[in-house]
Amino acid sequence: MRREFAHVYLGRPFTTKISDARLPWRFTDWHVERGEIYVRRAAHRGEAVVVEPHIKGGASPNKQWGWGRWQDLVSRVDVPWVQVGPPGTRVLNGVRHVPTTTFLDACTVLSGARAAVLPEGGLHHAAAALGVGTVVIFGGRSSPANLGYEGHENLFDPANGESPCGQSVACAHCARAMAGITPADVAQHLERLL
Repeated sequence: MRREFAHVYLGRPFTTKISDARLPWRFTDWHVERGEIYVRRAAHRGEAVVVEPHIKGGASPNKQWGWGRWQDLVSRVDVPWVQVGPPGTRVLNGVRHVPTTTFLDACTVLSGARAAVLPEGGLHHAAAALGVGTVVIFGGRSSPANLGYEGHENLFDPANGESPCGQSVACAHCARAMAGITPADVAQHLERLL
């Protein structure tokens, strides 16, 4: 009883217990549902593809794909790339920065995108709610079985049996899983959405 209360309180019904170091996943009885976000939508979908190489502060480092891989990706696919974030955000070379100061500002930009490439996190959930085709880089920490959406290209490493590990602290398994997702792989998945 107390554990269920903690899940509701923390907003994490996808895990079996609360821990600072690890999230043990619930696979049998829980799956994310597409939400709703109300923003002033762009009048039409444009040609731009939103890319987000950053993860939020305090998030597990195991969600980070690596700056070099993100840069390699944008150099491989010839589309108008857009990156959101507050003024002063580190921006990938060859990518247009659209300054956003709130999550809803970022969602408004996302609503007008042709597609997106994102790490698993808040923006990938927003993309699902907004109906934006997205390549989501999961790696090996969390699984699309819990947090993925139909219609997204979810890149996950289940092959070695260790995934999803749920580690919140830096994990060698997650580093290997992320290294196994190449910019060429991501580009191929993106081209399916375009």
